[in-house]
Amino acid sequence: MTVPKTILMVEGAATTLGAPAESIKPVESAEQTECVVTSDMSLQSPDAFQTLSSNWVRLEKRKWLVLNGVVGICSIVGWFINGLFLQRQFGLWQWVLLGLIVGLMGMLVWAASFFPDRGFRATTWRLLSHGVEIHRGIWWRHRIFIPRDRIQHTDVHQGPVQRLYGMASLVINTGGTHEPSITLEGIDMPIAESLREQLSRRDERTGVFESVME
Repeated sequence: MTVPKTILMVEGAATTLGAPAESIKPVESAEQTECVVTSDMSLQSPDAFQTLSSNWVRLEKRKWLVLNGVVGICSIVGWFINGLFLQRQFGLWQWVLLGLIVGLMGMLVWAASFFPDRGFRATTWRLLSHGVEIHRGIWWRHRIFIPRDRIQHTDVHQGPVQRLYGMASLVINTGGTHEPSITLEGIDMPIAESLREQLSRRDERTGVFESVME
């Protein structure tokens, strides 16, 4: 049985679906656009919006679980101490208090499943030729654009917990804006280092500095 081949044209690049990855060759054109060909034959534009690391969701959920455990243990211990030693009985108000504690624990469990996933979907970023654009915020959306000529220098921070998950935070220090620095958290360490390099090097094709700091 012969598998039909489909030619996909994307801004000067031709890809044959169904052909081996090593046989894919770009079509010679005066206006070729760099594309990333992934294993599933999907094409990603260089300036497409990117998401945070998937490990960020795991880390945030574990933080919420630790918070739930601390609050739950402290609440139950306090409830027992109040009933046994202070009130010396478990009256109506003690059971009402226990119901409030259970309700609080239920809300925290809901928050542990809601906020990490929603925060992951709400936070996106992309690197453009003239700056960096960041979208974030669950309830109140923030769209942040940092022009390249305002970027003074960039730093990559990685704490011990982030190191365990292979993540880092990119700190973009700016000048002439109302915020002295913008932090992009929850991205993979190689991506953070690549972004720092791209924001501080010179564009060889245009001769223009991509950042005010060389």
